Amino acid sequence: MIWLSSSTTRADVTVSTLTFVGEIPEGAGAATVTVDGKSVSVGADRTFEAEVSVPAGSTSVSFDVVASYGGKDHTRHVTMKVEDRGPPITGLDVSAAELRSFLGGPGILVWVDAGGQIRVLDLRAATPQVSLLSGDVSLINPRISPDGTRVVYSQGSPEGTKQILVRSLAGGDAQTVSSGDIGYWYFGNGGEYVIYSDWSPKAENGAGRNTYRQQLVTGGIALSGSRTTIHNRAMDAGSNATLTWLGQVYESPYAYNMETATEYPPSKFFLMDGDVAAQQTCNGSMAPDGSSRIMLLVIPHDWVRIFSYKAAGDRFEETSRFSLPSRLSEWEFPEWSTHPGYFTAVFRSGGLNLRLYVAKIVEGQRVPEMLAVTSWDTSVSFSHLYVGP
Repeated sequence: MIWLSSSTTRADVTVSTLTFVGEIPEGAGAATVTVDGKSVSVGADRTFEAEVSVPAGSTSVSFDVVASYGGKDHTRHVTMKVEDRGPPITGLDVSAAELRSFLGGPGILVWVDAGGQIRVLDLRAATPQVSLLSGDVSLINPRISPDGTRVVYSQGSPEGTKQILVRSLAGGDAQTVSSGDIGYWYFGNGGEYVIYSDWSPKAENGAGRNTYRQQLVTGGIALSGSRTTIHNRAMDAGSNATLTWLGQVYESPYAYNMETATEYPPSKFFLMDGDVAAQQTCNGSMAPDGSSRIMLLVIPHDWVRIFSYKAAGDRFEETSRFSLPSRLSEWEFPEWSTHPGYFTAVFRSGGLNLRLYVAKIVEGQRVPEMLAVTSWDTSVSFSHLYVGP
């Protein structure tokens, strides 16, 4: 078996290439791979990447992938359709049809541009266009509400205390929630809340600070009552969808079970090979469902990992490890979407600019299936994706 993920190719180009990633099964041992008769290299993580030419006017492209291991040749004949998904959205490298197809329906993307402003792309519109959330600058960490109506974000330097604000995606003024670090959403317990924590320096890993819950007026941005302290540690990865788990990732993974009041320090996080996860981490978030999963970026930006709580060992174990695609040099700012099956991230490829991608969550060690959104001519940092029902 060979796992494949492909990029989308439009039929309106004169000549193009189709790029895909394959993976050799675990336990296969040393392997060689040819694609369309050409040898390709296999990485230490068992993945390989290849390009196939797509002639002008083609409606499909076919080729053979042959993996040789265990004394046998394993062949897969691949046929991929070439579809016209329409012109790209103005200023982007993707069409609305491509994004909707990848997501299985409509959605909303927000991201922070090179000028520190939040851009919004609403795929629910008939003709989606990129717009500015507001004229404010120095904005970071935007997160769309579970109902797709509002966004919570921070204003200030990533390294220090910021202002946490909420704004309607329909427009209007922002509502200040508090000073702190990063805001997340929680809809439950009869209300709609922003979960946020104090800013915590990397060396403290959240110790000595707090995490809070602030209720909002249902459907709006106005505050309802005073904030409540929900944990005496700054948990900068927020909560899962049921507020049963809190996560912390700066500078090491840390979790807290709200139901049992149990702390899970870095020594409780284990890699796929059984070793303790000792590398520094940053940029993380909890899964947008009732699970205990936490996604985080590993320094020096070479892996994105997901850890899941395993009751049998009363510990967190690595269940996903996302590799860098070839020709890309760094992962940056991974963020779980409002749907547990998708996340966004940006990549660096030699230059200074960062390119935004949407990607699908899978288990195991592999390059995830991804779709590029922005071009290399612009730069993106923080982002978030709302996936519509």
